[in-house]
Amino acid sequence: MSLESNKRAVHRYCEELFTAGKLDVADELLTDDIIFSGPFGTVRGREELKRFVAMLRQAFADFRMSDELNIAEENRVASLFTMSGLHRGDYHGIPATGNSMSVRGIDIFRFSGDRIAEIVAVIDSLMLMQQLGIVAVQT
Repeated sequence: MSLESNKRAVHRYCEELFTAGKLDVADELLTDDIIFSGPFGTVRGREELKRFVAMLRQAFADFRMSDELNIAEENRVASLFTMSGLHRGDYHGIPATGNSMSVRGIDIFRFSGDRIAEIVAVIDSLMLMQQLGIVAVQT
């Protein structure tokens, strides 16, 4: 795939899979054995990643993931994004707080051919926990 095609795939990952919740898009974009490493652990396989997306969208009403900047080189894309939503359900054992969150992060995508084979996700976990009211803000 070209660099531009890889960047378009990352945009679809954010907008169609995560924001719109179109889980079938994962079948087009991801390898069967994708590895997703994030702040709450590692998810292995496309079906597990679909379940992760569904859990996230259930935990946060109006969940959005907006890619703001995508930089591509060779078979990788780095993506700066913002995720946001209203905490209405269980999230990794954290019961609903009713609080809104808006947190920036960076995903690094590795492509194998025309599909995403690996994602390393980094978010501002402290900011997320503060916005959910789990961790007090120090002044």
